[in-house]
Amino acid sequence: MLNLPIDHLLYGVPNLEDGIAHIHQLTGVKPAIGGSHPGLGTHNALLALGDSSYLEIIAPDPNQTVERVWMDLDKLQRPRLFRWAVARGSLEEVRAKVLSLGVDIGEILKGQRQTTDGHLLQWALSDPNVILADGLIPFLIDWGKQGNPTPTLPKGCELKSLTATHPNPSVSQDILRILGISLKIEKGNTPGLKAKIGTPKGILEIS
Repeated sequence: MLNLPIDHLLYGVPNLEDGIAHIHQLTGVKPAIGGSHPGLGTHNALLALGDSSYLEIIAPDPNQTVERVWMDLDKLQRPRLFRWAVARGSLEEVRAKVLSLGVDIGEILKGQRQTTDGHLLQWALSDPNVILADGLIPFLIDWGKQGNPTPTLPKGCELKSLTATHPNPSVSQDILRILGISLKIEKGNTPGLKAKIGTPKGILEIS
């Protein structure tokens, strides 16, 4: 497993059912329905990527009408690994510290959703709609004492590596350094994330 505080990777898809089927076919593990994010216009499905990290397949929720779909998912043209989240506590303190160093991660927001078994998941996070370095910079999330949902998710996959490309890697690295996060970023024509995942079907690369 990686020596990174990765909470989860976000794999955006235009349609959740199609996204679940696609990931199931690629990995041999079927993601579990997570639930809807009220007021944000999205819903998701999840599978574990080890003991404490998971993959979130997230799509626009057709049963919600909102002014803006979270992270502009409704503008997504194809399935894509487009964001990632890092686990941190004391987010207000972290925000104040990095803001003093010139990095604005946005306001700290509260979120929640109902699981399929009726359990209420709650969390705090830095605003994912604040995009830094074309999405290569993770947003921060704090699940509090309850922890994230990984222990309850379908197992069999493990995150082996997470890397990125960007036309100007040094800018991204500077921001990551201020946040105290290490990520290999190579120079490339377009910004992007790439994950290698061990699955029952072998090593899978998604980007």
